[in-house]
Amino acid sequence: MASIGLLALTLSYLDWQQLDGVLRGLSWPWAGAMFAAFLGFQVFRTLRTEALIGGARRWHLFNTLCIQTFLNLILPFGLGDLALIYLIRTRHEVTSHLGTTTVVFARYIDVALLCACYLLALAFEWRNWPWEVLVVIGALGAGLLLVALGMLVLARWDWSARVGNLRFGAALRRHGELFRAALRTVLARHTLVPAVLFSAAMWTCMYFFFFAAIRALAFVIPAMSVLLLSVLLDLAAFLPVKGIASIGSHHASWYFALRILQIDSADAAVLGFGTHLLFTGSYLAVGLIPAVDAIWRRCLHIPRRAAGIPRP
Repeated sequence: MASIGLLALTLSYLDWQQLDGVLRGLSWPWAGAMFAAFLGFQVFRTLRTEALIGGARRWHLFNTLCIQTFLNLILPFGLGDLALIYLIRTRHEVTSHLGTTTVVFARYIDVALLCACYLLALAFEWRNWPWEVLVVIGALGAGLLLVALGMLVLARWDWSARVGNLRFGAALRRHGELFRAALRTVLARHTLVPAVLFSAAMWTCMYFFFFAAIRALAFVIPAMSVLLLSVLLDLAAFLPVKGIASIGSHHASWYFALRILQIDSADAAVLGFGTHLLFTGSYLAVGLIPAVDAIWRRCLHIPRRAAGIPRP
């Protein structure tokens, strides 16, 4: 219902003739550059996940993340991360606690880098932004600090021993100990620097993904404004407010983010709908990679175990 409401809200500002003209004049070279940037994002995401969990076969892990990308498109309420934990556990023989810790730790790095991008854009163009944006920056910085303190507590303080007398205390203590052990395992591998570097490369690709998508639709937005837009939308994607195929949530988030940047209402609505079509196509294309790989290996008669797929 929320997705339908958000979609209806954005439709009220949409100029159908303008949208038709924009789609007819789509720049295919820019669309190709957009998809190439999205593939680069997936490659660096694979390298980061490999560094965090350790011992995974790279191509097999790439296929796993492509499957999760497709699931992230079709699943509502941000269930893509839960799907990723399940896929890592079943396809790469990683414990649920280590998989969960890896996903949470990676998300923390993402938020930290996105906040750094906020500060970078702020250093260049803070005079041109409304006060609402500056308030959001402050709120995100405070939230990031709380998350950092929370992770420090989980890693250093034996809080699980203090819940033993509570109802379900034994189960909470056992899971707490396992999560703390998994977090220490990730930190003990000395993979923080590679993970941060791969994350920076990921979000650089994502920036060009947004930039190329906007250019493909024949719109021109200043580079620093695109940086702020991409950060706003990437952070909004972490919220558990998402419909199937991002219908409604994508359109509304783009519309409101562009309005913050003082883009015209009609242009903001057109960009929301146009980028949704481009992004959906990119997600579907990436999601098809594992299927194409499986068909190709079957045609070449490569055994399933050699392909990196566990036997049923």
